[in-house]
Amino acid sequence: KRFATTAYTRAKDVLTTHKEVLERIAQALLVREVLDASEVKLLIEGKPLPELVRVEPPKPEQPEPAPQVVKPQPAPGMPPQERPQPA
Repeated sequence: KRFATTAYTRAKDVLTTHKEVLERIAQALLVREVLDASEVKLLIEGKPLPELVRVEPPKPEQPEPAPQVVKPQPAPGMPPQERPQPA
């Protein structure tokens, strides 16, 4: 029990000590969704993040045709209810 209490107290102290940094990181994640290590370091140092550059994916010139599904036809001369034996 002492181990858990000590760990809880230490974790709470770390979170309260660095609350402002954690809030900056949380706000940046709400905007960007992903941060790399250099961006986290900037936030820890209290510096602003560089502008977010959005790259639009290239639009395809022509849409790809949808694949067609071919329904198998019974072999000629075979009654429709009868099925061939599996190999």
